[in-house]
Amino acid sequence: TAFAVHKGADGVDVRVTEGVVEIWREGEEALKRRVSAGGQLNIGLQGMAKAVPSDEPIDRALSWRDGQLIFDGDTLAEAAEKFNRYNDVKIIVHGDEISRSKMVGRFRTNEIRSFARAVSALLDAKIDEENNNIIISKT
Repeated sequence: TAFAVHKGADGVDVRVTEGVVEIWREGEEALKRRVSAGGQLNIGLQGMAKAVPSDEPIDRALSWRDGQLIFDGDTLAEAAEKFNRYNDVKIIVHGDEISRSKMVGRFRTNEIRSFARAVSALLDAKIDEENNNIIISKT
């Protein structure tokens, strides 16, 4: 069996790549869910969601295991959140419109400054760096 666990702001996602995994919350063993290869389940603050087939290609979803982040329609805010998991320097995005801009690309998890430069060129964005943060805003 092979699976990946990702903790995010909205809970924990479990994605199964091979075999079957049983998932439950401590103290709630009676509510076990089985997730088969190709499926995923979110354990949110309100409880467990129904196990569903993953809508994201597995190689993209697990690219972080190879030190890569692959974006294919992710918003800039989502991409920044992913980079922030792996770096001491954090990306902060100012502005709702630019935050919703869609990103496509492949970056190493430690290429945070290269990512910021690419965003600047693609979106005509301004980049400032202060206090261990890269601030991206619309010019």
